[in-house]
Amino acid sequence: MGVLVDSWCFCNGGGKSERMKASIFSTKGPAMVHIAGSVTGFLIHRNLLLTTHAILPSVAVAEAAEIRLQNGVAACLFPHSEAWKVYGTLQLANIVVKELPHVLHKVDVIEGDGGTGTVLKLTFPPGTPLFTYSKERFSVVDDENRVKVALVVEGGLLDHGFTFFQVRFDVIEKYETTCITKATIEYEVKEEAAANVSFVSIQTFVTIMEAVAKYLTQQNDGQ
Repeated sequence: MGVLVDSWCFCNGGGKSERMKASIFSTKGPAMVHIAGSVTGFLIHRNLLLTTHAILPSVAVAEAAEIRLQNGVAACLFPHSEAWKVYGTLQLANIVVKELPHVLHKVDVIEGDGGTGTVLKLTFPPGTPLFTYSKERFSVVDDENRVKVALVVEGGLLDHGFTFFQVRFDVIEKYETTCITKATIEYEVKEEAAANVSFVSIQTFVTIMEAVAKYLTQQNDGQ
């Protein structure tokens, strides 16, 4: 077994102990981790006790792999400081516009410089169900704890029976070289508009976190 930085272990499945570990983990249910790319070993996260059915040819490839957890949690092999440079600034919106034009068409800064109190106007692509734009205010940008909260203040779901909608991003340090990013959505909706809840999905934010992971990987490869 080779050590993959401080939190992920890479196993090639060749030894008896590794085959036993693979057998034990395979009985724990579906894999909670997705690895991008082709696949001869598997990964174990020592702290979270997670593994994956994906296979990787080497430790080096594993270190460069794109890793994400299900249910709105993404694991990345980058320092928390690098991830926060994206999540804690206006760079996040710019990456979404560039990498995910089907999610967000344009972002205009109405007020602020990316810190607490910043107001953005988000313009969605033509054909987006229910709405064309929304305005959001960064109610929290906490550099120390690496927490960002964006509250919708105009348009969007507020025009369709929602009285409150916000998304929170946390960048959680696991070790010096790794972090976990977490997205949480909160909302309140009028009873008569309850059917519109079907338009709310954490998957959108998982897709955004995947785009950020891809961006960070490209930046790292370019160094």
